[in-house]
Amino acid sequence: MTLIPVKKTHRRARHLPAWGMWGVCVSLATFLTGCFTGIESTKKIELSRGDMKMTAPSPEKLYLDSILAAPLGQWDIGKRFLATDDRSSLMFLPRSLPHDTVKLGGKVLCYEGTETTLRPDGTEGLLLRLAADGHTYLYDTDKTPADARETFTSDVMETFVDLDLVAALDHLMEGQTLYTRTPVWYDPQEKLMTGRKFVPVTVDSVTPGTLVFPVRVWFTDPERNVSAHMLMSLPRHTGAASRRFQSLFLLSDLKKRYPGIDNEVWRLIQEGKVRQGMTKEECRLSLGEPADAYSGHNYAVRLDTWTYDGGRFLQFEDGLLVNFRI
Repeated sequence: MTLIPVKKTHRRARHLPAWGMWGVCVSLATFLTGCFTGIESTKKIELSRGDMKMTAPSPEKLYLDSILAAPLGQWDIGKRFLATDDRSSLMFLPRSLPHDTVKLGGKVLCYEGTETTLRPDGTEGLLLRLAADGHTYLYDTDKTPADARETFTSDVMETFVDLDLVAALDHLMEGQTLYTRTPVWYDPQEKLMTGRKFVPVTVDSVTPGTLVFPVRVWFTDPERNVSAHMLMSLPRHTGAASRRFQSLFLLSDLKKRYPGIDNEVWRLIQEGKVRQGMTKEECRLSLGEPADAYSGHNYAVRLDTWTYDGGRFLQFEDGLLVNFRI
């Protein structure tokens, strides 16, 4: 008996010949078997030592792990907070403000304890009592008394900086030699200055920062005898991830990992500059990862274009920089 295959598969099964229906049933059974026995049939994937090393947290990411904001139940009376902006008054309950306009920016408030409040839904809440200039302000934790004492921490208090955390950072970092990872530095007058990447600096102190970046790390560039600082986020801060410690500093000299880069090119990398003939890796060290990258070929030559924000671009031929706009 000769079977003649069907040229076109119809949606309705009744149009399929008997052998076609049998094939569909076998395929469906195979599919369902694969679905329901996936545990037995799926091969276990194991990471190599190299992959595990690449996915492990860097030493820089782990550096500030010991700096933790204590839960409310461990706070001492007198614990201090810096109001980074006049808008800090908006964080308090209106009924606790002495008048409509309260300027708290730059003032230190002290923790006086807590008090409970009854919410409209009948549940009990916990309020913080923070005092400055002889007046007590009420901050709503948005938690029940039990939850607040266990889980409420100071790093969720927007516009305020926990001075205990700043002191802990200062104790850990003061006197340490770190290597800069960004040329975005600020001078003692808080004006933006052009710094250098991957140079050793000595940390002088850690002080409170701004509304967005709660910490300032002050340091000295001994080679140029320059004092400067960087703005940094607090550990585990929910915002401004781009300015965490691991984005600003390295714990070791990166240059030792690239012995093949000559001193002149390394100087350009430190200053965030490029020149023709630099490799992709050298350009990446200097300018960071591109926003987009495009690849192609021109006869036997491989062409790559990297684009950055602001209309900046790099063009490579066979991996070497031939044209750019920075």
